[in-house]
Amino acid sequence: MNKVQRKLTTILAADVVGFSKMMGNDEGATLDALRSCRAIIDGSVKEHNGRVFGSAGDSVIADFSSPVQAVLCANEFQNFLADRNGQVDENYRMNFRVGINMGDVVIDGDNLFGDGVNVAARLEAMAGHGGICVSSKVYDEVRRKLDLLFFDGGSQQLKNIDEPINVYHLGEAGEGSETAPLHGRPAPSLSLDRKPRVTVSAIKVVGGDDETEFLAEGLRDVILGGLARQKALIVNASAETSAEAGAEDPDFILDGSIRAAGKKLRLTFSLKDPVKDAQVWSERYDRTAEDMFDLEDEISQSIVSELRIRLKALAFEKLEDTDNESLSVPELLSKAAGYFVRSHGDNAAAGQLLALAIAREPDNSMAQAMMAMSRYWAQEFSPLAFTSQAQQELLTQARLAAGLDDSSYFAHLAVAVTEQDLLGNFRDALMHAEMALAANPNFTQAQAMAGIANCHIGDRDEGMAQLRRAIDANKDDPHRFRHLRELALAHFLQGEDGEAADAIRRLIQQAPDLCRNGLVSASVYWHAGAKAQAQACIAELLQRHPALNTSNIRVTQFADQEAAERFMSGLQAAGLPRP
Repeated sequence: MNKVQRKLTTILAADVVGFSKMMGNDEGATLDALRSCRAIIDGSVKEHNGRVFGSAGDSVIADFSSPVQAVLCANEFQNFLADRNGQVDENYRMNFRVGINMGDVVIDGDNLFGDGVNVAARLEAMAGHGGICVSSKVYDEVRRKLDLLFFDGGSQQLKNIDEPINVYHLGEAGEGSETAPLHGRPAPSLSLDRKPRVTVSAIKVVGGDDETEFLAEGLRDVILGGLARQKALIVNASAETSAEAGAEDPDFILDGSIRAAGKKLRLTFSLKDPVKDAQVWSERYDRTAEDMFDLEDEISQSIVSELRIRLKALAFEKLEDTDNESLSVPELLSKAAGYFVRSHGDNAAAGQLLALAIAREPDNSMAQAMMAMSRYWAQEFSPLAFTSQAQQELLTQARLAAGLDDSSYFAHLAVAVTEQDLLGNFRDALMHAEMALAANPNFTQAQAMAGIANCHIGDRDEGMAQLRRAIDANKDDPHRFRHLRELALAHFLQGEDGEAADAIRRLIQQAPDLCRNGLVSASVYWHAGAKAQAQACIAELLQRHPALNTSNIRVTQFADQEAAERFMSGLQAAGLPRP
């Protein structure tokens, strides 16, 4: 048996950002650009005593006996490539990402294999446009020997690599590249780990008594606790404590004040970008000082929910024009979330991002949960039932997401929604909604889901109150259209047909293109006495879907069989044909 040969070496992996898209646009120009760039890269590798041992398509893999030489090489050719990009036509510009790792490899002829190579490839995928990402082993070897600026990228779990690895980003590479590195240097209002840092200032009190002061302190504590449970951000207590702890400067600062006049309170909050010196969100709440604990819960939930959506929208603005293939998995998820927040009409674009994220990390719970919700929302545009296969695939994907991460409140929401809306399994839906709330009590979507379930199998009054609180907490919640429909159905269950019709009218005004709501509208309008409107709803649905009938519609779930029969009778009376 031949003895396996090994060596300790430094591996450099590089590839082109958005190469497939460039080839699809213009193969000839892309190949010409690649040849030009490869001449630059290969020349630098040779100059720094490296050896290219792998190059398939747009990728380059080289090894160096010295990590210093590898980093110098990468820094050199990234700067050369940036200069080149500034001098050629747009169609010939090309950006590379680079990953560098030092590790043990297996020698097989001219090729090298093993984790030393695999980690370099994973690091390359984490680098930005024109960027360089290195492992801690490389950083430790070069940080005192090179006059280059590095940024700590934190501990990262790389795909198919057992142990997390600390990574660092070189800030000097690609200064003149067409697209600034996503990770190579700190952006003005986005932290290096891609999670925004929010500082919560002490709430100022104007007027009032000791009770108002206690409210300010308690409200701030509750807001801090609520924000701390949000996985998409990092929260600091205050600017003073952050400085003392040596934390990074905040990306956003939440300021608040309470003005008191007798029992009347005016609470004002704003989110500011300290770098741009700009206010990005503000809200005012006029309340009375009665039950302070209820007031704390209400205001904190609203603020946490609003900030969650607002920060997703701000992150999306930075990623919207970035090529999807160049994004890391967390960035793909962030961009997809931005599409969800912006409009239900962008669901298809979000689905493409999520498919790419899952292809890279099939065991990513959040990617699977978001894809399940994306597939679910896609059916809001149709009054037709899921196929049995599509329904089973959706249920399986949601359950998979929760199985991959039992602590994920969003995964539990995905299971709750699909169990309730596809199967009418309100008890399991309530269980998963409560599990989501246990992980994040300010998660309004889970609160709404618990309210929906309670409307059917629990305390209906409390369920409607939960649903209304969730709707009122965040006017930009991407789930709000579903919540409004379920509020209308809750009124229908109560026999409050007029209130149900009012809720449906608001829903149709806000989201007229969600065809599924036409079925609910038709039955609710019929029972509310608005028969002409009910018939018009069915006529419009039949115009779009001529084969629509009572056997192939998207079922509206009820735990109460009498309510289900009453709902169907309204559809038939409004003109929905039998098969």
